[in-house]
Amino acid sequence: MKTEKGIHVDLIDASTRRVPLDVVTVDTIFVKMPHGNFEVRIVAPQPTNVAVRLDDVELVKCQVGQGMTFLKQSADGKPFRFTAPGKRSAAAPDTVSEGEPASPPAHTHGLVLVSVQLAEQAPTPTTAAVKADKAETVAFQMNPLREHLRVVAAQLHRVIAPEPLTPTGCSCCPQPGK
Repeated sequence: MKTEKGIHVDLIDASTRRVPLDVVTVDTIFVKMPHGNFEVRIVAPQPTNVAVRLDDVELVKCQVGQGMTFLKQSADGKPFRFTAPGKRSAAAPDTVSEGEPASPPAHTHGLVLVSVQLAEQAPTPTTAAVKADKAETVAFQMNPLREHLRVVAAQLHRVIAPEPLTPTGCSCCPQPGK
């Protein structure tokens, strides 16, 4: 998914190191993701502030440099993990108030929110200063295969068609002679 500021954000299945099948709707990207570890791939045109949340738990908040970066573990070193409902994920805190065990909210199971913001840049002799702009958030809803098919069928009226290919490839690639 490419944001308005030109930052690419994808989820990666850590077991295959591939982008899983996804369907883009008006406000969410539905991802066919098996249970297990996953990664967030960020491709940024300049240093970018990133925050990754899974099921209302902040996994990591950091700044990534220009180019491609893979985020795969939380601030405390645990891998990003998508688990079956009712299972404790690496994202879940060990306890909640009064010592009760934590469990992710059922209504947000598998919801990954990735917020990106171009970082503030000091001026250099060759470039102007860049102020930090407003953050953009990309929402991914991870589901195992059977649930993914059910959800996509229910969301077909909201699906956004992919960009058309040109004779030389996708619309984001440089065209010969231009």
